[in-house]
Amino acid sequence: MHYLSDMDDADLSVDGLVDFLRLVRESVPNADINVIAHSMGTRVFAQALNRLVLEDPGFNLNHVFFASGDLDRNLFVEWVSPAADNMESVTLYTSGSDVAVASSQLLRNLSPSRDRDDRDIKSRIGFFSRNTHPPVFAFEVGSSRMLPYTIDMTRERFSFFGFATRYLLRRARLGHSDYMERTPIIDDMSCILRRGVSDPASRHSALSETSDEDGGIYWHFGADGDQTDRCRETGTGTGTE
Repeated sequence: MHYLSDMDDADLSVDGLVDFLRLVRESVPNADINVIAHSMGTRVFAQALNRLVLEDPGFNLNHVFFASGDLDRNLFVEWVSPAADNMESVTLYTSGSDVAVASSQLLRNLSPSRDRDDRDIKSRIGFFSRNTHPPVFAFEVGSSRMLPYTIDMTRERFSFFGFATRYLLRRARLGHSDYMERTPIIDDMSCILRRGVSDPASRHSALSETSDEDGGIYWHFGADGDQTDRCRETGTGTGTE
């Protein structure tokens, strides 16, 4: 397994991504730059974004997506929140059935400690376990709050036993590429990119609003076969209160 090596390679890629984004901005200064970061790429992009806005507070992006992110939740806040005022919108696509990110989270939480209360649980932005809610975030932007939109892509809740059983039956799905394989999610992202509708309430009839125990709002997709009225509105929405 080359996972740890991959993480090192990802961190070593941050400089290259910073240079690339600067080159894009210099080449097309008036263009809207949209970014879709996936898996461990969310770790690379979050660090690059943090560096860009700290060195150049005027560096702005349009719509930003974190899909199936293999990124620690605390690091997400630390790296991305300073750039909250530099993005038109931030959307997280997360899942309770992403085997790849679930495995990453499991590896990080293996501990010889016998006292479960002393364990520092390392949770990822792209996965949430049974009996928990998807991650919901709020960034402070001056006197206002920027709310990244959390979209739950879960189709069926994950268990390693269930995955192993389906694997033996050759029916296993990793669920790690749903953002580019499931039509409703592709349509949802397209609505943001083409029409600028970042508020889920105005975007997709297959999305239902729900909340966690602290009142944090997130959105859940229905079954892929549900009838949908895609991109219902044409106005723009923002995540700033």
